[in-house]
Amino acid sequence: MIRTILANFSARLSMQVMYFFTLLLTTNNLGREVRGEISIIQLSINMIHLISDIVGGPALVYLVPRAKLSTLLIAGWLWAIFSCAAIGTILIQTELMPELYSREVLFASFLLSLNSINLNILLGQERMKEFNILLFLQGGLMFVTMAASIFILKHDHSIPYLEACYVAYGGCFLVGLYFVLRKKHIPKLTDSRPILYILFANGFFTQIATLAHQLSIRQNYYYLDTMIPDNKASVGIYSTAISLGEAILLFSASVAAVLMSKVSNEKLIEVSRKQTMRLSKLSLGVTIPGILLFALLPPDFYSWMLGKDFSGVHSSFLTIAPGIILVSFGTVFGHYFSGSGKHYMNFFSGLFGLSITMFTVRQMINVNGVEGAGWSASLAY
Repeated sequence: MIRTILANFSARLSMQVMYFFTLLLTTNNLGREVRGEISIIQLSINMIHLISDIVGGPALVYLVPRAKLSTLLIAGWLWAIFSCAAIGTILIQTELMPELYSREVLFASFLLSLNSINLNILLGQERMKEFNILLFLQGGLMFVTMAASIFILKHDHSIPYLEACYVAYGGCFLVGLYFVLRKKHIPKLTDSRPILYILFANGFFTQIATLAHQLSIRQNYYYLDTMIPDNKASVGIYSTAISLGEAILLFSASVAAVLMSKVSNEKLIEVSRKQTMRLSKLSLGVTIPGILLFALLPPDFYSWMLGKDFSGVHSSFLTIAPGIILVSFGTVFGHYFSGSGKHYMNFFSGLFGLSITMFTVRQMINVNGVEGAGWSASLAY
């Protein structure tokens, strides 16, 4: 299992390196205001994707060994269409999505949702090699397309990011679909409950939990955008710090993904429990040195790396660091519950974290500005 984790970590690391270079393209060439706008667009895409993943997300991993492939694909595609139309309309009506880019955001969200279906099917089949290839491909296409859009096509504002989403998500969907369809799928486990009931019930709990978790740290974008005078710049600083924190969680994500794949195919509960405890400690042990490295780097380093407007990323990162350490441990447990079909556990923990943010974020931003948003995120983590 350790070899599989390291292979997945290598793929995620490669993808994250590409994403990091993409981040540098935005901070050094487009500025922190545009970085803030891109962060709002990213959040809109993620919100739509999270609802689409009710059917096309981690709930698929549990069902793949238990259901026909055609049932899972058709259900996932139809739900992706509905989610993009329904949630996109809500975001536009509530002005949470930039109206200028509404159609582009909906299209990018749809492609991301289709790509997610393929990834989770491969994960449920324990086909980690193809899964890793798609992760690497997505990061590479994102960076290359964005660089070409900025330096060759001379596009500015948020257009390079949206174009990169089209190519990365669309290209990975086509390659992933080829991977999924080229191998005959034969279910090897059974479940007495109706397939669609399991899919929607488990998916609902999982994605509401994920949505609550995302809102626990990313609804702060909206508060910063409305409560801070230099709003878009503040969002740019905070979102960059969050991106750095999530980059450190790469190993934790690899551990969690491999564990969920194993648990969904494991018949003995005690074996899964022991693996979960062992791997959660491993995740924590790898994350802490990464946190210390980023925390000890001076503010001038962030200005040099990200651009002169981003020195505040260091202080913002320090506020989310305690939460990143805790979530590196807890993420593994969450994926154990997903792989064993106990999605309601993640549902309760996600709602608890969201409630913490809702009670703390306004006061903390009023008192400490961008750093207050980070402290609120750490409490939620």
